[in-house]
Amino acid sequence: MKTALSLLLVVFSFISYFILSKYVSINQYHPMLHYLDMLVGVGLLIRMIKTQFTKSRLVAMCFGLFVVGLFAFYTNSFSNYDNNRVTIADGDVISEQMRDVTLASNTGEKIALGSILDKDTATLVVFVRAEW
Repeated sequence: MKTALSLLLVVFSFISYFILSKYVSINQYHPMLHYLDMLVGVGLLIRMIKTQFTKSRLVAMCFGLFVVGLFAFYTNSFSNYDNNRVTIADGDVISEQMRDVTLASNTGEKIALGSILDKDTATLVVFVRAEW
């Protein structure tokens, strides 16, 4: 029973990160609380193996370590974005398709991006990856 609960702590920490980030929009650069919960679960499994070795505890510990490694790889490789890199383009780099894109102004009227580019000397277009 203790083995199952320790493994459940690891799996629950893994699943709770995805639930919090997807449905509640709590995104963390490094989810330390989830890392800590997972390591506590694996630590409990290691402690139980030291006191009484069983194959089920060994399998649970190996699976728990796999989940911790997968979670660490995912959070450090795929869910982090480089915020320090900025791309600066000089000159007219907007394609014709982008010139036809219509934007909504704060007054509610529709404005083509091309008309803004022709009217102003400089235009900055920023794409943001966000949940609303």
